Amino acid sequence: MSSSRKADDENPQPAGPEPSEEVKALTVLLRTGQFKQFESATGDHPADLQNAELRLADLRGAPLVNADLRGAYLRRADLRGLDLIHANLDGASIHNARISGVRFPRDMSAAEITMSLNYGTRMRAYRPESLPRPGEPTETLGSDPADAQSSNRGTSSGSGNALSGRNDG
Repeated sequence: MSSSRKADDENPQPAGPEPSEEVKALTVLLRTGQFKQFESATGDHPADLQNAELRLADLRGAPLVNADLRGAYLRRADLRGLDLIHANLDGASIHNARISGVRFPRDMSAAEITMSLNYGTRMRAYRPESLPRPGEPTETLGSDPADAQSSNRGTSSGSGNALSGRNDG
């Protein structure tokens, strides 16, 4: 047995809250490849898989498009080809998972995915409320919004160079 496989066997439970009984039942359906039954069990609602323990699960082809996978433990799971663009992966861990062809949510940065894949960290999603809305001014880190407004005015006001703050005349 390989040392990484042995490490998985020695630590059977991921750190974190215990999944609900409903989540455990859905997990069994996913682990056994019963994807039609999984879809029937979830109905028209996004699958609630919060804190699911899916280590080593072969999830290729699983219907997880809108799944709530917050806090899920997906160590060494086979996720290849999954469309997770609308899934909630906040707090999930994908350490050493197989992810070729996976479409991750847009609010999940490549750095978060890489850290989780390589080190098992819990992924954090960007919160839409922290992003500027279309048409709103954006700020550069460390800049004063008043400085940004004055630099956007240009030099047509006759008051000198707005970028340097000097008055040449």
